[in-house]
Amino acid sequence: ALLMLMRGDSACAAGLLREIAEGAESSSFVWTQLAAALRVAGQLDEAIEVHRKAVSVAAACAFDFMEFGTTLKAAGDLAEAGVQLSHAVTLAPDNADALYLLADVLKAHGATDEAEVLYRQANTLAGGHASALLDLSDILIKRGRHREASEVLFTLVALRPKMAGAHLNLGVALVGLKQTAHAVDKLKRALELDPDLRVAHVNLSNIYNSDGKPTAAEQEARAALADNPDDPSALLCLANALQSQGEFAESIPALRRIIALAPDSRVAWSNLLFGLNYLQDITPEALDTEHRRFGEQFTPVPPRTRGSFRRDRDPTRKLRIGYVSPDFRGHVVGLFVKPVFEAHDRSQVELYCYFTHTESDAMTPQFRELADIWRDASGLTDDEFERMVLADDIDVLVDLAGHTGSNRLPAMARRLAPVQVTWLGYPHGTGVAAMDWRITDDRADPAPVADAHHVERLYRMPNTFLVYSPIANAPEVTPPPSTKSCCVTFGSYNNYQKVTDRTLRLWKRILDGVPGSRLVMKTMAMGDEGLQAQVRARLDGLGIPADRVQLLGPVASYIDHLASLANVDIALDTFPYNGTTTTCEALLMGVPVIGRVGDRHASRVTLSLLDALGLDELLAADEDDYVAKAVALATDPGRLVRLREEIRPRLMKSRLVDMQRFVTHLETAYRSMWKDWLDSTQDNDA
Repeated sequence: ALLMLMRGDSACAAGLLREIAEGAESSSFVWTQLAAALRVAGQLDEAIEVHRKAVSVAAACAFDFMEFGTTLKAAGDLAEAGVQLSHAVTLAPDNADALYLLADVLKAHGATDEAEVLYRQANTLAGGHASALLDLSDILIKRGRHREASEVLFTLVALRPKMAGAHLNLGVALVGLKQTAHAVDKLKRALELDPDLRVAHVNLSNIYNSDGKPTAAEQEARAALADNPDDPSALLCLANALQSQGEFAESIPALRRIIALAPDSRVAWSNLLFGLNYLQDITPEALDTEHRRFGEQFTPVPPRTRGSFRRDRDPTRKLRIGYVSPDFRGHVVGLFVKPVFEAHDRSQVELYCYFTHTESDAMTPQFRELADIWRDASGLTDDEFERMVLADDIDVLVDLAGHTGSNRLPAMARRLAPVQVTWLGYPHGTGVAAMDWRITDDRADPAPVADAHHVERLYRMPNTFLVYSPIANAPEVTPPPSTKSCCVTFGSYNNYQKVTDRTLRLWKRILDGVPGSRLVMKTMAMGDEGLQAQVRARLDGLGIPADRVQLLGPVASYIDHLASLANVDIALDTFPYNGTTTTCEALLMGVPVIGRVGDRHASRVTLSLLDALGLDELLAADEDDYVAKAVALATDPGRLVRLREEIRPRLMKSRLVDMQRFVTHLETAYRSMWKDWLDSTQDNDA
């Protein structure tokens, strides 16, 4: 019977074992083997009943309880499985396999602290327990303890050099240690050992996409999908790789498929909504509808109410402001936010920062120093994040991420503060009904049209919705390069994701209208040779000569990045998703920016920025106007020189860089929102 079971003939083994068991009422071993055969055959309910008979025998041993726990785990009864495996450990405390099985159940049940201890004990007792080390590494990786995980995994690889899962996890741990080249080697080794290990392709895709190699990321994602086209992780990798290449329309079906398979996939939802902002043909109404669908999916029933919070109702007291962001790092959002934190009036504001990213960088400690209270919220579940924020008694909770990575919108949908606000990090509302306000301005989101396309109420700042803080040691502004070369250079430093075919066609018309002119496209993604080849093919297909376009990747430093703008006469903004940081940087270097005004926030940011400098002359109402303004400026060298000389002084005197003025208005906004809450809940015992 045991030989049949080993050969995989569980049905025949079960039949024979049943005959034996009926003649061996007192043998727990036979009953346990019968139960194991039934488990392998998928007859879990019957197997559990047979196990109960086996462990009721007086001579039942640790092995019987171990097998019982294994069957209960297979049936999904983790609590009872833990009970039975605990009996096994009590009977045989030095049995490494019993400890391992109990740890495995504890891990599945979320008791990872206890599981970690038992995995280590099992490994020590066995003098090297491969399964225990592999599962221990899972826990360490999920907790961000990548160095410890790598040490465990190097031990495991030495113990089992051909264990594909060990190489896989080691690759993941090395990514956490930012040793991506070694990580790639380990993941490729995992695939050599097990070509069907789809998750290795998924991890490779994530690495390549993070490293600015989206074409390689797409290739790995498609390899992962080859034998399972409905794998959500691989579909997400494919969507991310396509979005990194600016192929947003192509990414949407993959994201919708993930949501159909897993409606609670918050990453797929947010990536879908983020991608929709890049589509030129989507209407503001449709964009709003899609965001509201997200809000409906993640709003709890019933949600916490605004009046359920107990707070000191003094309208003038210091407010606890909580900022929630993954970008308290060297990220564009962080660069805009940090000077705001520095300028906050601490007699009016107590600053709480909830950092939601798993990785910090050299700037993160600077944010930590600026916070009155710093909370590391990375890796927290929604329940844990909710408990953390509620315990802090925040008055105004400000989301800075929107539908970008590592956001906490599903948790904020539960309502974690009397006033909840979204600002800066995303070019639209959230769709979350518990988000009370969105901070913007009347140029980026004009009333009353924009109000109808948001769940949130729009709080319009009196000037711009953001403030720019130029670095003090920016390179000097130089004359337009065309004054020396007689060749006008147009430039786009915008994220390549924002460059649509429709935009490229406009740029072709501009190049055609200015004989001898050229275009420079500079972005991080252009460091990917595969993407460069793809871009060249795309330009060729649109009839744009290769010799008139220069593709540039990242440079050594931020100063070098700014200095390279000396080689650009006129910056061409993208549409429908405008630039923000790139526009501010161009203006800092005296480079005029031609922008087209659209019908939603993403395509009206340049309007807000240029209006702050009184440069409305550079704004176009439609495509023909966009081309005409670019050509007219390029063929007027005197005006180019004048603008080059005027733009930085205008910027430095404008409200766009008036930090103290902006922060005063921002604090006024929070105070107004707070008073609104007081007024709306005055009849409640809050």
